[in-house]
Amino acid sequence: MSLPSRALLLIHDYSRPITFSNWRKSKPIISTYRLYTAIRRSRMYTNVRKTLHNIILHNICDTDWYYKCVYIQKYGLDKYYDEYFRKYGVKYDLTVDEIDGISDAIHTFKWLHNIKN
Repeated sequence: MSLPSRALLLIHDYSRPITFSNWRKSKPIISTYRLYTAIRRSRMYTNVRKTLHNIILHNICDTDWYYKCVYIQKYGLDKYYDEYFRKYGVKYDLTVDEIDGISDAIHTFKWLHNIKN
């Protein structure tokens, strides 16, 4: 038994994505780093706001960006390159330095270990 053609048409129309087909190629309004720093610095007055902030922070902590930043803050950029580019045979990529927040992670590593430029 099949559904009426009108029902199938409605299902087809409503199951389409609302976004554009090239949504993965679009640039975000705010970078992960800027969102992370804005939420970390903001004051949490209400429980609803606090819960929302915690959810966002938890989701950011699950991203590759966060892992890169924390790794570079703890071990430095050279160790990051050793670990990910040489060890796994990935082609060396200088664009890592251009990712928003990485330069701050490098600065934090140098500050923590008293490394002068």
